[in-house]
Amino acid sequence: MVGALLVSGEVLGVPYEGMLAGLSIGGIAVAIAARETIANFIGAAVMLSDRPFKRGDLVELDNHLAVVESVGMRSSRLRRLDDALVTIPNGRLSDHMVVNLGRRRKRLIILAVGLTYDTPREKLDQFVQDLREIVRAMENADQEVLVGLKSFGQSSLDFEVRASFWVSTYAEHVECQHRLIAEIIDLAKRMGLSFAFPTRVVHMTKAGEPGSSAVAAGETDVEQIPQRRT
Repeated sequence: MVGALLVSGEVLGVPYEGMLAGLSIGGIAVAIAARETIANFIGAAVMLSDRPFKRGDLVELDNHLAVVESVGMRSSRLRRLDDALVTIPNGRLSDHMVVNLGRRRKRLIILAVGLTYDTPREKLDQFVQDLREIVRAMENADQEVLVGLKSFGQSSLDFEVRASFWVSTYAEHVECQHRLIAEIIDLAKRMGLSFAFPTRVVHMTKAGEPGSSAVAAGETDVEQIPQRRT
């Protein structure tokens, strides 16, 4: 059909070259103006084919958590945890990394536990072993449990606990975390262990006594409090 029109224009003497040039320039202008719209339609087609998420999934986008409410041809609507509604073009969704938290098979819980520095070595080892067995025996718990000393804290020996639970909702996640913390507290009480809290050792010296200047000059973790007589 295009060839027939060109031949007819040539026979009839119609200046179709100018018309084609005008249509080409107009087409380029329309393509530039509709670039974002075309990208959004292509993004919608990509998401419909890949299906990275569905309605009701909890996703993470640009460090923000939101629940997918709808996926349209041009944009998608997500409901953030603070109940704000966010409309995002599909072109941006298809170009960015979207973490689908709603399709997790299990949920990871990471806890930090601090025990006092005077805890004996044998009790530290026994605490780790018993806690590992307690977590594995919990309902819906994954058998791969990591418990061990992590670092020297300012006021405590710091443990790290990593445990996964085969649950699907955030409410179940909170319940498992609650039970895990309660089990840690009960185990510490049975073993006679104490959880650490920020402490400071204060040395009382009289003004003018030998050594008082050295305390004031160098030791950063010792506080000098002079005594006064009334």
